[in-house]
Amino acid sequence: MRLSTHSNRLLATGVSLAALFTLASGCGGGGGHSNGGGGGSQDTVAPTVDATHPTRGESGVALNQRVSVQFSEAMAQATLSAANVTITGPSGVVPGSLAYSGASRILTFTPSADLAATANYTVTVLTGVQDLASNPLAAPYTWTFTTSASRDVTAPSVVYVLPAQGATGVALNTKVVATFSEPMQAGSFDEVTFTLVQGATAVPGIVSYSDAGRAAIFAPTTQLLASTPYTATVTTGARDLAGNALLAARTWTFTTGVALDTTAPSVTATNPVSGATNVPTNKKVNATFNESLDPSTVTTLSYRLVGPGNAAVVGTVAYEASDRITTFVPAADLATNTLYTATLTTAVRDLAGVALLNDFTWSFTTGLNAAQQQPIDLRSASRFAVLAGSTVTNTGPSIVNGDLGLSPGSAVVGFPPGNVNGTTHTTNPTAAQAQLDLTTAYNDAQGRTLNPIALPTNMGGLTLAPGLYVNANAVQLSGTGANGVLTLDAQGDTTAVWIFQLASSLDTDSGTSIVLSGGAKASNIFWAVGSSAILGTTSVFYGTIMTDQSITIRTGATLNGRALARIAAVSLDAATVTIPPP
Repeated sequence: MRLSTHSNRLLATGVSLAALFTLASGCGGGGGHSNGGGGGSQDTVAPTVDATHPTRGESGVALNQRVSVQFSEAMAQATLSAANVTITGPSGVVPGSLAYSGASRILTFTPSADLAATANYTVTVLTGVQDLASNPLAAPYTWTFTTSASRDVTAPSVVYVLPAQGATGVALNTKVVATFSEPMQAGSFDEVTFTLVQGATAVPGIVSYSDAGRAAIFAPTTQLLASTPYTATVTTGARDLAGNALLAARTWTFTTGVALDTTAPSVTATNPVSGATNVPTNKKVNATFNESLDPSTVTTLSYRLVGPGNAAVVGTVAYEASDRITTFVPAADLATNTLYTATLTTAVRDLAGVALLNDFTWSFTTGLNAAQQQPIDLRSASRFAVLAGSTVTNTGPSIVNGDLGLSPGSAVVGFPPGNVNGTTHTTNPTAAQAQLDLTTAYNDAQGRTLNPIALPTNMGGLTLAPGLYVNANAVQLSGTGANGVLTLDAQGDTTAVWIFQLASSLDTDSGTSIVLSGGAKASNIFWAVGSSAILGTTSVFYGTIMTDQSITIRTGATLNGRALARIAAVSLDAATVTIPPP
């Protein structure tokens, strides 16, 4: 018996999206709700959109990327038709096919051909789509994105697993989770691509995928055995939204304890805090939990934000498993001088299926402006782990996880022995466009003026909150022990942004490091360097480095970010550069 027949697929081809559209029958999925307890009371709650990929306003989208929409609950298959879901671009309606994963509540659109380069696209989900109780979407949901100039050929990777590798004393009623470096195809996950075994015996289970958490979830349908080792595997059948498979299967092991988990999860912190005033109108709302959650239970029905008159704020949700942080992302800026109330309901559950004991509610009041620093839009440069103007040189077994580009230079030297887990673009239109976009991003970072904070010349031993940091001189990360560590603390806000506006150079000593805390993400850290940057041997660094001149990454150094040089070279020596998860 296939316990996770979760992908109810429509595969239609033709000259238009509406040409052919039928949905195969199959099992539905989780995420449904009811308006009351046990007695099968009528569901009258409208479904909502939990997450989309590409996200609202996203740029630099690969030409071969699919479009996905995750709903807050299982949807009626017959309503997911071309009449209710449209994607338009510069040439009108985009031809392609749709597939629905019932267990994951995700509708995926696959274009018949690559999207147009550097073009704007609009996705509209109309109120004709309905949940299983025939409740329509409360209002049409529309968003736009902009493509890049290139295709995505970079393999995804598993970045976080639960239970952790080697964990012991694991609850007998736990679910198993794998989180990925980028959004994935819900339809690529089933009991073949995500397995759990005890010895040679397969554990029966239901497999689903959460777009809001970039997480595949294996839910055993029988209780695990006590004091027993288990092995979980995600195979290369798992694919991202561009169709790229994992480079290799990811396998990890854990051992159960002797008991069930019956303890309810709880909220340990919020950002903004309860009662906060003068909150930026572009604020995203975060809550941190004391334990890991089932990502599929973090939805726009279980995590709500309301304003005056109890009017619901339209938005999406996200969940970072590694930090146990939920985020509500409003679709537009909040109103000024307005009281808002956020609620996490008892529909939120941990990995053992235990719910919050009670709804958790807190309120805050906005200020007069959008004071939260916004990330730098890298556009097509976002797909490059390494991008240079003159040359890219390498010595030793360096690893570049992402694309490598060069423009207008022509010399890429040292690959092999270096390895690029992506595409190399040498003096071609893709690299040229990325350089143009890098210049735009660099100028944006150097031109930011919102609430600047003076940055000391030596960052060693500092802990910095999110914000814009400026220095007109050469900046170092220097020191030993605790004095050689720079901590970036997001204070529970996974959307927090750091922009370092440096007029001169950036230089880190050997063995120094950056440490992220409080939900900080490397994808939200930007270093705009007026001249050149050098990362010392065995140092560990986070964020996207954009230099006017060169970047040198010395022996054994690790950059969790990007090395993007406008004019001069990028030089690597047995170093590792990895594009961070979004």
